[in-house]
Amino acid sequence: MPEQAGSEATHTIEGTLLTVDYVTVNGRAWPRLWLAGEQDTHTALVSDFEPYFYAVPAESAEADKLAHTLQRTTAGEIAPERCEVVTRSEDLAELEAVRVVAHHPGNVPALRRKFRSMDAVASTREDDVLFVNRFMVDRDVRPLAWTRIEATESDEVPGAMEVDAIEQDLEAAVDLDLLAFDLEVYNPHVTPDASSDPIVVASIAGDDGYTEVLTKPDEASDRELVQDLARTIRERDPDVLVTYNGDNFDWPYLVDRAEEHGIEVQVGRDGSTPEIRQAGRDKAVTVTGRGNVDGYQMAQRDLPDVKVQTLERVAEHLGVDEGDHDGLDSANMAEIWDDADRREELLAYAEDDALMALGIAENLLPLQRGLCQRTYQDLSDGSRMGRGRQADWYLLAEAHRRNVLAPDKRAHQGSADYEGGVVLEPPAGIHEDVVYLDFSSMYPSIMVAHNVSPDTYVPPGVDVDVDAYEAPEVDHRFRAEPDGFFKRLLQQLIDQRGDLKEEMADLSPGTQQRKNLAVEEQAIKVLTNAFYGYMGWSGARWQSVPCAEATTAWGRHFIQRAVDMADEMGLEVLYGDTDSVMVGEDEAVEAFIDAVNEELPIELEVEARFDTLFFTGAKKRYAGRTLEGDTVVRGLEVRRGDWCEYAKDVQQTVIDTLLSDQNPDEATRFAKDAVQALRDGEVPLEDLLIHKTLTMDPEDYSSKQPHAMAVQRAREQEEGFEAPIGSKIGYVIVDDGDLVSERARLIDFLAEDEELDADYYIDKQVVPAAHRVLSYFGEDEDELAGRPSQASLREWSG
Repeated sequence: MPEQAGSEATHTIEGTLLTVDYVTVNGRAWPRLWLAGEQDTHTALVSDFEPYFYAVPAESAEADKLAHTLQRTTAGEIAPERCEVVTRSEDLAELEAVRVVAHHPGNVPALRRKFRSMDAVASTREDDVLFVNRFMVDRDVRPLAWTRIEATESDEVPGAMEVDAIEQDLEAAVDLDLLAFDLEVYNPHVTPDASSDPIVVASIAGDDGYTEVLTKPDEASDRELVQDLARTIRERDPDVLVTYNGDNFDWPYLVDRAEEHGIEVQVGRDGSTPEIRQAGRDKAVTVTGRGNVDGYQMAQRDLPDVKVQTLERVAEHLGVDEGDHDGLDSANMAEIWDDADRREELLAYAEDDALMALGIAENLLPLQRGLCQRTYQDLSDGSRMGRGRQADWYLLAEAHRRNVLAPDKRAHQGSADYEGGVVLEPPAGIHEDVVYLDFSSMYPSIMVAHNVSPDTYVPPGVDVDVDAYEAPEVDHRFRAEPDGFFKRLLQQLIDQRGDLKEEMADLSPGTQQRKNLAVEEQAIKVLTNAFYGYMGWSGARWQSVPCAEATTAWGRHFIQRAVDMADEMGLEVLYGDTDSVMVGEDEAVEAFIDAVNEELPIELEVEARFDTLFFTGAKKRYAGRTLEGDTVVRGLEVRRGDWCEYAKDVQQTVIDTLLSDQNPDEATRFAKDAVQALRDGEVPLEDLLIHKTLTMDPEDYSSKQPHAMAVQRAREQEEGFEAPIGSKIGYVIVDDGDLVSERARLIDFLAEDEELDADYYIDKQVVPAAHRVLSYFGEDEDELAGRPSQASLREWSG
């Protein structure tokens, strides 16, 4: 109920803070908070927050005089609202800077450019921080947290509420309504064209059990389907919209089809259409008042162990019910749609896709919440943000909290090469009973132990009046005191993670409280481990190549010391890589761990125990089976899209057979049988598709690329055929011609008399994939391919 406060009524608004945008009121930007309440969605406006950035005086300039000068300087007709001198911390010392307040966020770029051109200004800082994120950081308003707002009715915006006070409970459970959708598109030319190819099916799935499959009426356009999908989203009114590769495909295709019909996809909570923008290689989609997450983009970042990140494989990895896709080729949607007998099969397939996308999001969203709260990013941006940018935003927020002025990242040197971790040569062969030992958070621990931070770095030739740590090999020095910015943050994260682990130990497995703590612990681990890579990243505000070089140098030093200690204790060291060592199982392993942890400033612990481990003899290439029965593969996988699925599956089975049976003969027999199946034409066509992204018009490629040539040939065969730039082109290789690029075909354009080139798939796909594993056992490629060859090493050795 509203409470009377003088002549104004105070209202209480409660809900999960979904996102923050802003509206312009009388020429000023007001942050607008979107809250998902238990029953309704609420908005509230903040009228007292202003955009700003900093100007740092040149050595010859005084801060107060610079503030006066800037106040009277205009960029065209744009003038600063006010300029004030503030004191901030930089490089462990105080610095006077000018805080430039702008009238509107849109004025910042012009003022920044103008001021940076002035001799009295050494640099401008934090001028690229988006207004809404600046608001969340400065006011410590965290997304995806339960939020209570005290507000009064606005005098300037009829019907709106203005914020008086904000309280948040970061530990309170939140319950967001999710709605996933997936589109199936008519694709007579394999790659659909939004200007002509309609959407035939739109499947929808909600986390409350709701499902619906919308279809295009026969002999009609997809206009009604597009309208029905948008209407369903509005009526269901989800807090979060979910797709899988939707940012790059489903959303742009849906909007393009709507434009073809002269209608709009009004799915924002304010009636707006989705905002689609380019964000690096991918597109990014924002829907006003809702979260929008793309499961594919989350999987790319958060599930590196899933090498081929199709919807089905990611769902399988996460234990999401995959439904039944057997026998349905997504490249032939047009053919399946036109076949009345298979229409129901397509609809079931589409529903499964939406359910899988929903299940993937349900599994990955808890971690996103933890990361979004610590980086002050809403779900739409935070869920697709790379680790470097997440670390950058975390540092920016902590810098504000500690009154530290962020560096000018435009002054950095860009990317730089430096030596990484040490990797030892492994002994080739099959080994039993191997212990995999890992230095837990090795690089963060090194940085804390040696006060590695951009503000503690001592450049060559500079004397300091305190002790300094000196990194081996590279000789970079770091002040021993006071604690640097990075050390303080890393120690805070490590302590918080330790506290969470202690709390979790006292809770029963499976309880919701323990699950919540586990997610928070994982979010802290992600940010902690991001620091090292961040320091060498060209986009980092706090980039410091000397810090990165020194950290890896200490890492190499400690790994070598651990190896020496293992040798001294009689342990067999089989392998070492960056932050881990593998040793043969021995009763001395526990004593070795204790000795290392006592001597070195990093903690060694058991990561896994393998009953079988196979090394190829090359660095970073091995496969093993843990005591729990899990298969771990490193460096052997054929991962890229230019390997067909059949080659990938053959290699995986070879590895599984080798580890389970320890019988290379059996693995070799399977590989040879797989080759024969190719010769006999027993492999489904879709398993032989090779995929590659079309990055430009096919005619613009300087060299003949198979996928580009396949598209060009399709153009010649069918007038009007086009493949959009950025689309994945699936092609096969036929036995007709000399150059591989001239023999590439889109499967829908295969002539009846054209046959697949079995020898190409044997020699360039299946045999190389299997040979990466079996070569150690003397199996040469000719033998695997079924051609005469010299006897293998095993045959010679008896």
